[in-house]
Amino acid sequence: MEKHKEQGSRAALFPALSEGSREKRAVSILLACMEQVPELTETLLQGQGAPLGKRSKLQAWTEVGIIGGKGVVRPDGRIMILTPRGQQWTALVEAKIGKGQLDAEQIEAYLGSGRTEGVNALITISNDFAALPTHHPTYEGKVPKGMSLLHWSWCSVLTKCRLLADGGEIEDRDHRWVVEHLVRFLDHPSTGVTRFDRMPASWKEITAAVGAGAMIRRNDEATLEAVAGWVQETRDLGLQLTELLHYPVPIKFSRADRADPAAAVTRTLETLCNEQKLEVEYDIPDGVSPLKVTADLRSKTLTASMTVGAPDDRKTAKACTNWLLRALTRTDPIGVHIKAVYGGRRQDAQEALDKVRENPNTLDSVDPKICPKRFEVKIVSDLGRRMEGQKTFVQALEKLVPEFYTQVGQRLRTWVPSAPRVGSTPAPNESSDAAKSVQGTGGESFGGEERRTERGDGSGAEEFHGPDKHGGHVTEASADDGGVSEPEPMSGPALSD
Repeated sequence: MEKHKEQGSRAALFPALSEGSREKRAVSILLACMEQVPELTETLLQGQGAPLGKRSKLQAWTEVGIIGGKGVVRPDGRIMILTPRGQQWTALVEAKIGKGQLDAEQIEAYLGSGRTEGVNALITISNDFAALPTHHPTYEGKVPKGMSLLHWSWCSVLTKCRLLADGGEIEDRDHRWVVEHLVRFLDHPSTGVTRFDRMPASWKEITAAVGAGAMIRRNDEATLEAVAGWVQETRDLGLQLTELLHYPVPIKFSRADRADPAAAVTRTLETLCNEQKLEVEYDIPDGVSPLKVTADLRSKTLTASMTVGAPDDRKTAKACTNWLLRALTRTDPIGVHIKAVYGGRRQDAQEALDKVRENPNTLDSVDPKICPKRFEVKIVSDLGRRMEGQKTFVQALEKLVPEFYTQVGQRLRTWVPSAPRVGSTPAPNESSDAAKSVQGTGGESFGGEERRTERGDGSGAEEFHGPDKHGGHVTEASADDGGVSEPEPMSGPALSD
C-alpha cells in the first residue's frame, strides 16, 4: 500500500483537470467533500463495513498509481479511514460518468489485486442503479473473502446529499455550504449525472410479443434486457420518491433477497414470463402498507396501490366504507378504485371511488352486516400504445406513482381503537359495584362496537369518535349516514396537494 499511496494525489475540491476528465473531476470533488464533511461520509458509508465514529478520520486520494503489479489496475480514487485505536479501513474507487459502463473484467482485476494489497472494499460509482449498495448492477462474479464490493449510483449520491443538506443534520455552517455546492455540481447537466429515462430497445419486442399472445422465454436476450431495464427504472423511481417525501423510500426486500441479489431478479423474470407482469414494492416510512406498483403488459395498464385494514369497531360494511371515505375526502376520484376484501369464500367487491361516494353499499358483501377485512385502494392507468414506448412507459410510470401517493397514499391511516372515555360502560369482567358506580355518574355510555355518544344539545343525533392528529379522538359524523366529513389524519410523510 505504501507504494501507490505515495503516487496518489490528495483529493482536491477544485481539481486542475482537462475538460474531458469528467470522471476524475467528479471523483476528486466527491472525495474531497467526504474528507471535509463527516456527516457526508457517514451518510454514504453507513452500514457498509467502514469503522465510522466521531473521532474517525477520512483521507482520500485520486490519480492512484498502479496496484497489484500487473500494470493495468489503476483505480480512480482511494479512501482510508483511521480510528483512534489504530484500525484502518481502505477502499478503492472506480467511477464512470455519463454513458460509461463498468467493465466486469476490470472489477475482477481490482478485487484480485486489492485483496493482495490488504484493501477492504471496492466502491464503484456510475449512472447504473442498485437497490442496495451491496447489490452490484453489472458484476455477478465472486467477491474475495474479506473484501466488499459496493456500488453507488451518482443519482443516489445526489439524493443523499440533498436530504443531508435539507435535513438540518449538519451543524457546521461551512460544512453545510460544501454539501449544498456539491448538490449544485452533481445536479448540473455538464457533470454527466443522468437518470434512467428509457427502457432498452428490446422493450418494444417484449410488449409486442405479449400483445400477440406469444410465449415469453426467460432465457431470451430480449427478456433479460427488459427485466434489467425494469430493475433500473424501479431503483430510480425509489430515489425520486425519496426526494419527493424527504424520507428514504427503499424497495421492500425479504432477507433472502438482501443476501442474494439475483433471487429478486429471478423472481421478477418468472413473473414476467408466467403472468406477463412486472411488480415492485416500496417501503413507505410509517405508511399503512408498502406501495405496490404493477405493470401489466397484457392489459397495458399501470397500477399503484396500498392496502389498509378495515376498522374492527364497525357493525356494517357500509360503516367501514364510510370510515375509509372520510380519509379520501380530498382525493381526486379519476382513476381511483376501492376493493373491499372479505376473505374466506366471500366474494370481494370493487368499484370506482366516485361511485362508492354516491353509494357506499356498492362494496357490501351478500350480507351487509358482514364487514370487510381490509381495503385495497389503487389508481389504474390505461396506457394503450404508450406501454410499448421506451420513453413513454417510463414517463407514465414516474407520473403515476407520485400522483398516487399524493392523492391516496399519504391520506390512508391505520385504524386505532378509541380509548375508553370517562363514564363509559365498564368491561364485562369488571365488578358489578364498579358498574353501578359508573352508571350513577349520569355520563356517556358506549354500547356495542361503534362507541356512540349522545349530543349534548338534545338533538338525539349520534356522533363517532376517531383519532385526532395528536393520537387522541375527535367527534365525527355518523359512519352510517352516507355523508363524508373532513379527512382523517394521514399516515406516513405528508405532501401538499
